[in-house]
Amino acid sequence: WDNTMSVPSVARTLSRSLLQALRGLRSGPGTLRFIEAFNPSQEWGRGRKLKRAQQVELLKMALPPWVLDSGDCLKIAENSGVVENGLELLDEKKVQDLVRVAIAEGANLQEGFESLRMLQHQCWLHKSTSMETTQGLVRVEGTSIEVEIPAVEGPAFCYRISIENVGKNPVKLEGRHWKIFDTQKDEKILLHEIDKGSVGVVGLQPIINPGERFVYASGTELKSGQGQIEGSFQMVEMVDGSKRGFDATVAPIPFRKFKE
Repeated sequence: WDNTMSVPSVARTLSRSLLQALRGLRSGPGTLRFIEAFNPSQEWGRGRKLKRAQQVELLKMALPPWVLDSGDCLKIAENSGVVENGLELLDEKKVQDLVRVAIAEGANLQEGFESLRMLQHQCWLHKSTSMETTQGLVRVEGTSIEVEIPAVEGPAFCYRISIENVGKNPVKLEGRHWKIFDTQKDEKILLHEIDKGSVGVVGLQPIINPGERFVYASGTELKSGQGQIEGSFQMVEMVDGSKRGFDATVAPIPFRKFKE
């Protein structure tokens, strides 16, 4: 920061910047949501069932260590969770109060700026994420991140897909349909299409029970630095020995180069 600024002045500026970054995490009126981080090198090509990370725990990971040493701050953090439509979120006002209290109690400014960078990265993940719920049965969330692949000259992206059973009956993922677009000069160009009904994902056709979430990661390369992937999963709902097929929509997942 500017060495001519006093510590209280820097703290106020940091507080305003943190509050501004929080606005980029808005999930809806009065709520915030953190996107789970992922490691492409460990997750690409893998599929597994995972519990959704608690929003309060993700919030704590983004906070400077000194904040969690404060009883008042910790109490605010642990009581900031809310649930809407079965999805855990954070109360925006409580998180804002947490930032104000934390800075007022005497911040370690360096750690505060580290938290600001984490929140700015979260804002970018939000811009690279989509979510869609189909028929009240399946919630599909997708997040992309740019990766470097030595054998690939152009931009490459890894996308993580979360398929969550929010219904009352088991569902099975049987197939997928993808369209991958490259954006060049504001024009969407179809690069690849995976035919509807192509078998499974990453070699799997998982059965997902109510409340379970199946997560996998894959990737693609583009010609430019931006684009999107969209499509659907061919699912079967299993009800009392009978099966009903439906398509679970995957809302367009943006591919964007990360900017500091």
